[in-house]
Amino acid sequence: MRVASTTLTENIASVAAAIGENAAAAGQMRLTTQSVTEVMTPVAATAEAQSHASSDAAVSTSELAAGVQEIDATATALRAQTEALDALVDQFRFGEELSPPEPALALSGG
Repeated sequence: MRVASTTLTENIASVAAAIGENAAAAGQMRLTTQSVTEVMTPVAATAEAQSHASSDAAVSTSELAAGVQEIDATATALRAQTEALDALVDQFRFGEELSPPEPALALSGG
């Protein structure tokens, strides 16, 4: 019986040692996780800021593209109006240039 009691005591001591090692490992893992979190928090903040900057750049690019399309449409419309005006002016051109009109004679009153 004494041998069984000794064996049981040794087993309990062994389990207690394993529990102590697990607790120490868990504490170390907590410290490691905390260190990784402290390192990653600024990285995550920077990534978020860059994400916002990229989003703002995308919005600005879209607005710029819309502005360029608007300018293109205006230029196209202006070109069409210029061609119409040229056609209208061509209707009033003559083969020869007219000489300037002679000045009117001043009538003297008296």
